[in-house]
Amino acid sequence: MKDKVAEPGGAGSDSELGQARDARRPGCPIVAIGASAGGLEALGSVFSRIPTDLGASFVVVQHLSPNHPSMLSILIRRMTALDVRDIVDGEQPRPNTVHVVPPNRHVVLQEGRLVLQVPQQNTHPVPSVDVFLRSLAKECPTRSIAVILSGTGSDGAEGVRSLHANGGRILAQLPTSAKYPGMPQAALRTGCTERLVTPAETADAIGEMLHSTGEAAIPAPIAGNDPLQALFTRLYARTEVAFADYKRATFLRRLERRQNACGVGSLEGYLEFTERHPEELDLLRQDLLISVTSFFRDGPAYEILGAELHKRFATRPAVQRFRVWVPGCATGEEVYSLAILMAEALGEEFGPHRCQIFATDIDENAMKVARRGVYAAKSLRSLDAARIREHFRSVTDGMEISQRIRDVVVFSRHDLTKDPPFGRVDLISCRNVLIYFNAALQERVLDLFQYALKTDGLLFLGRSEGVKSHDGKFTEVDKAARLYRPHGNRRSVGWIATAPRATEPARETDLPPSHAEFLALAAQAYLPPAVILNDRQEIVHVIGDVSPYVRLGEGKATLSLPELIHSSVRSDFQILAHRFQAGGEPLLGRPHKIGTGTASRRVRIALYPMRLGPSALLVVFEPCRGGAPGSEEESGPLDGELEQELRLTREHLQTVIEELETSNEELQSVNEELQATNEELQTTNEELETSNEELQSANEELITVNEGSRRNQPISSPPIRISSISSTAWDSL
Repeated sequence: MKDKVAEPGGAGSDSELGQARDARRPGCPIVAIGASAGGLEALGSVFSRIPTDLGASFVVVQHLSPNHPSMLSILIRRMTALDVRDIVDGEQPRPNTVHVVPPNRHVVLQEGRLVLQVPQQNTHPVPSVDVFLRSLAKECPTRSIAVILSGTGSDGAEGVRSLHANGGRILAQLPTSAKYPGMPQAALRTGCTERLVTPAETADAIGEMLHSTGEAAIPAPIAGNDPLQALFTRLYARTEVAFADYKRATFLRRLERRQNACGVGSLEGYLEFTERHPEELDLLRQDLLISVTSFFRDGPAYEILGAELHKRFATRPAVQRFRVWVPGCATGEEVYSLAILMAEALGEEFGPHRCQIFATDIDENAMKVARRGVYAAKSLRSLDAARIREHFRSVTDGMEISQRIRDVVVFSRHDLTKDPPFGRVDLISCRNVLIYFNAALQERVLDLFQYALKTDGLLFLGRSEGVKSHDGKFTEVDKAARLYRPHGNRRSVGWIATAPRATEPARETDLPPSHAEFLALAAQAYLPPAVILNDRQEIVHVIGDVSPYVRLGEGKATLSLPELIHSSVRSDFQILAHRFQAGGEPLLGRPHKIGTGTASRRVRIALYPMRLGPSALLVVFEPCRGGAPGSEEESGPLDGELEQELRLTREHLQTVIEELETSNEELQSVNEELQATNEELQTTNEELETSNEELQSANEELITVNEGSRRNQPISSPPIRISSISSTAWDSL
């Protein structure tokens, strides 16, 4: 549907047309929010923080299944105090209102109204973010803000370019905070995104943009006026690698080298330099991605690993393929060293049917070297002559790895800190990678490795690495070789992706022993019993005597509080923990009676957030003052407590219902995208078949021409004979 710039039969000057266009613009700014798979959770976080007097109209363009009615407006209504409504064709955008696009319809802004359109072809997801943003770029770009949230694919990228080119403002969700980062990353790659924000930060960012002049795009904000954090954010926006969780000393050394190379003396000056020369960020990234490796580095460790592989292959059925993952493979020497070890262990049976190595890295330049498999002769000095003869051949520019070794290796770009891991692998070789990560990221990566490995798998680390501080995850197979196996059951791995922090965390300082002892004594004397839980609700620290409330049961030992907590308060704890995960605010439960007779006591549970992680919490068992259990003084509020418990139970049930509805909506959205992808693949397959037929036809023509060139004389002689016959026939007539 085309924009109407003048009424039929009328004409006017450019100024008249401009005035007419201004007159039909909406009376409030428009915030277009595009999302797809995983977007509902982000939408909830955004709208729960939007004030009701911001004055903007919000249009939610969420990919929806065309075959099912949508509950999206109902779900958003539960998240916000704003007015939420499904779009009616031709209505005007209203301030402080959330307009939701219905299923199987596109929406455009035309003459100041929201117009619904029936999709004409399967070139866009439905509803399309691109279609709506392009209409905003035509109608009211300087009063529009686009927000791209979680989703698969690249819908929104073209619309972002169009809106930005006409003066619109662009926000995108920080990809590492998105369940599905495809859409935010596509928007980021356009180079038009002004700011990267988490869903929790989006409301404030929208407010700042609405209250600014909007005359020019603003640079990414410097969080807390900290230039180092600004550099982390700028680096991530450019390279999609989060260096904030790398060891600070290593980062600063590499940064100093780049500052010296650029002739810049301060970090602030370097920031200004990267703003004028953004390609410098690529050079800094390349300098930070250190690729120091060699064949059979730390030879004795490889000998121990080789002996272990011999034992495993001797008892392993031939039908079971041995899977290896090498994250941080760099230029490939470590990968090919492992492949040579397996070739020596398997002998004639070696091949892709018996073993497979997945080699991954985030440095494409390093992987180009690894894929080629050609190395300078001096880099093979750590190999004995027999291995060189067996597995390498001499080429013009060096020594090339044999095809037999190369066939078992698959190279792929993969970010260890944010991409999903390979599953059920027999061996992970991650040597001299963890040493560049800080302690928090190391622990998250080791959690990921424990999940990825089979129960009898092996973890092979570098000489300077280990898992001493991560008790419970791995046990030693050989200390000298830094060889480990996973301990316990494989845990599910949630989101482990890292992101540039908005503010610099306080430096960790070690208290003097006397101060630490004083704090421990004070906690024991004056604080009620409590436990600190990690993100898996496992006890990591105990304060005071919690034996009346937390007890070990029979059977397999566990530190999971839901299994150890007293049965009288277990239900209350589970409800509070569920509410805490949704909101992250301190919570207080109702009083409970624990024990019988004179040993009975009244206690309530309190939950407080901790800075140890996004899901870590402090669980406090607070004694309740009042009459003895069973007395008249106690029985008074019993009805109220029961009513409160019933209310909490109902809230918990309602939350579960809402989450199920949300999950159903997301599944419908993902199903629609899978259907669209399937159609695209089918179209691509048809095009490939057509191309194949054309190539086959061209091949036949070439064969014919080739045969003709070989039989040139026999082909040219018949026309002469035919001409002679024709001449004779004409003469006779």
